[in-house]
Amino acid sequence: MGMPFSSGNFRVLIVDDNEVIHSDFRKILGPANTNDNEIERLEARLFGLTPGQPRVVYDIECAEQGAEGFEKVQSALKGGRPYALAFVDMRMPPGWDGLTTIEHLWKVDPALQVVICTAYSEYSWEEMVSRFGHTDRLLILKKPFDAVEVRQMACALTVKWNLAKQASLKASELEELVRQRTSELEAQKEALRREIEQRRELESQLLQSQKLEAIGRMAGGVAHDFNNILCVINGRTDLLLERLDPQNLVRRDIEIIGKMGQRAETLTRQLLTFSRKQMLNPMVLDLNSVLRDVQEMLSRVLSENIEKHYEFAEDLGHVKVDPGQVEQALMNLAINARDAMPDGGTLTIRTSNLEVAADADRKHSFGAPPGAYIMLEVTDTGCGMDTSTQTHLFEPFFTTKDKGKGTGLGLSTVYGIVRQSEGYIDVNSAPNLGSSFKLLFPRVADPLSAYDVKSSGTLRDLGTETILLVEDEPDVRNLAGECLRRRGYNVIEALDTRDASKICREYAASIHLMLTDVVMPGQNGPALAEELKQVRPDLRVLFMSGYTDGALARYEVLGSHVNFIAKPFTTDSLARKVREVLTPVAAPS
Repeated sequence: MGMPFSSGNFRVLIVDDNEVIHSDFRKILGPANTNDNEIERLEARLFGLTPGQPRVVYDIECAEQGAEGFEKVQSALKGGRPYALAFVDMRMPPGWDGLTTIEHLWKVDPALQVVICTAYSEYSWEEMVSRFGHTDRLLILKKPFDAVEVRQMACALTVKWNLAKQASLKASELEELVRQRTSELEAQKEALRREIEQRRELESQLLQSQKLEAIGRMAGGVAHDFNNILCVINGRTDLLLERLDPQNLVRRDIEIIGKMGQRAETLTRQLLTFSRKQMLNPMVLDLNSVLRDVQEMLSRVLSENIEKHYEFAEDLGHVKVDPGQVEQALMNLAINARDAMPDGGTLTIRTSNLEVAADADRKHSFGAPPGAYIMLEVTDTGCGMDTSTQTHLFEPFFTTKDKGKGTGLGLSTVYGIVRQSEGYIDVNSAPNLGSSFKLLFPRVADPLSAYDVKSSGTLRDLGTETILLVEDEPDVRNLAGECLRRRGYNVIEALDTRDASKICREYAASIHLMLTDVVMPGQNGPALAEELKQVRPDLRVLFMSGYTDGALARYEVLGSHVNFIAKPFTTDSLARKVREVLTPVAAPS
């Protein structure tokens, strides 16, 4: 019991119309005097106190009428010093009686402990219960009352009030802890929900990536065979056209075959681009310069009812990309935007620097790891796309256009270009709200490469040099040989690398150039070139292949110091490339 007597609220209100009663309560509950020894010993036995220990000193205030007591209770509550206990007389004429007073007191202070002081039995306990309900805050003290009984009640009820107050505070603390913990759990739940959502998004991206990768592997796998076939079709078409007079009636049919072959070549190249196996010529560039070079071309592609806005960052960093591929990606996006705005609209092309922080949301950074990037954004005000369309957007041959109005390779080609350039792509679109494509390319600190718009001029493609042609595919070998012979070259055809090695050693005259396939049964082209250079140190080499850059990487024939031509090639492009390689060599007299 030490706690209640050393601290707490021991304020007591006496509501009685008799001032003598006020004085009696002050004597009983006031400070101890020499005549209270017997009472103190009794208290010690009742409340477990040590004899001589200071007893409770109550803060006593008095009111002569119920209304006055009500005002004191209100004032005490406002002042933050509520009463713990009230002794209320039953009869206090001419004002409220005791029960009415208690009703008013409990309206403003429900926690107040009350003792009814009465010498009569005007109301039975049952009547009080029916009026107040069952309550543990109400006791009855019969007059004349005993001092010990008064102190016992005062002590018990004030201690009860303090314990109830402490319990209420503890309950409030627990409620606050529960609220905080609930808030923490809700936050953790929300974080878990976001994590699950992000994981699902990443799983979806992974599945989509795996699907696209599978299509890419298929495209890359058939590319070599397609390229060899197309090389012969397109090359033979070129040779036929060279032989025919412009007025020949057959010429139109052959030209149609040639156009179809070129379309098939374009289709194969787009598939390779999508599968990220297209051969690239990356250069360190200012992306703004590349975009400015294609503005005139964009103007020809876009309708006059489409307004064009260009917003290029002045302090744009450098990127390492193939300029031709970036131009292709931009053209495809512009055409896609044009088709989405048949009645006109606005196309905005914007560049900017972007930093992806370590704690960035992978979803909102297109899955790009932390680092510095250059962003190319192409936005239109067209018809937009729903979520279902966006899910398949970059898949080859997926199109929402009418039959015959699109191959479905435009955006998949953009996807392949960006990913092969180690970049990232994202689209934000909604029906009737337009579309925004954002392309991220890694920013590099390397100095700019020399970049010029390619000249439309051609090199002189005739010659009289001797060329060793090494190709295991007979149709391709025959085509290349005929093409070069028609331009004046002396062509020696080798069926395979053994045959080439034998010819090189036994041929008495000069061999100025070896045109060789890269991947052949037995020995490969680069190994053959290294061997033959031991015999003929001045031998120049031009490699050709229909394989993709991924398959050719192991042969190291794609560097800037290596001469290379990709299949399928036209007869003109082959002749120009051969002349380009041989130009430093003086033609024999």
